[in-house]
Amino acid sequence: MELSFYDQDKKFLVKQQQLKKYRFTPENGKLKIEIKDLSYGAFALALYQDINSNGKIDRNMLGLPKEPYAFSNNFRPILKPPSFNDCKFDYNEKANRIHISLIK
Repeated sequence: MELSFYDQDKKFLVKQQQLKKYRFTPENGKLKIEIKDLSYGAFALALYQDINSNGKIDRNMLGLPKEPYAFSNNFRPILKPPSFNDCKFDYNEKANRIHISLIK
């Protein structure tokens, strides 16, 4: 599972422009992680399950993801990729947990 944090609208979903990037291995179909090296602020999160371990999200001929993916706020894109504001959440002392479900 690859997880990327973004902190600016102009860089959201741009390859190699994420603020932080992490890779984790789910256990029993679930992933519970704790990030300790992130300052408080406003962020957007994008993640995907790299099923074939090739280091990228595979896409079909239309450019749609072939591997499970998700965005913060459980945003579900319809005709275009989400914007930073669609997925933005505040991370602070009181708001420090999020739950995300993959789109398969």
